[in-house]
Amino acid sequence: MIFSIFKRFKEGFVKTQKQLFSGLASIFSKALISEEDWQRFEANLYSADFGPVVVEEILKRMRQVSKDQKLDGTETLRQVLEDLLQGSEGRLEGLEKDLQVVLLLGVNGVGKTTTAAKLGYNWKNAGDKVLLGSCDTFR
Repeated sequence: MIFSIFKRFKEGFVKTQKQLFSGLASIFSKALISEEDWQRFEANLYSADFGPVVVEEILKRMRQVSKDQKLDGTETLRQVLEDLLQGSEGRLEGLEKDLQVVLLLGVNGVGKTTTAAKLGYNWKNAGDKVLLGSCDTFR
């Protein structure tokens, strides 16, 4: 039951993944990566909803690999990025209890309502009783 929900979420992230890697294809296909390319790479990471700490760590590691291995714009850099992201998918743990509370936080427009509706729909279809509540801090 719960694994089918995660499977659907993972499939939903394919769009973000395609957007991220299609934007990177033009950068990593070059013979030499310029500072402007690195800045576009950073913007692509932010547009794919990576946070500042994660973006800085990815950039630091990618630049280091590029420098250490004298790589510029190669498929190897793309593989390094994929390796860095491997296994970073989130999981909802402990959802086998009688009463569950799931809190979704985020800025406007990131998909909290859609995600809550999908979770509720899937849990209801799995035979669970679902109650969705919301609040907003808008003044």
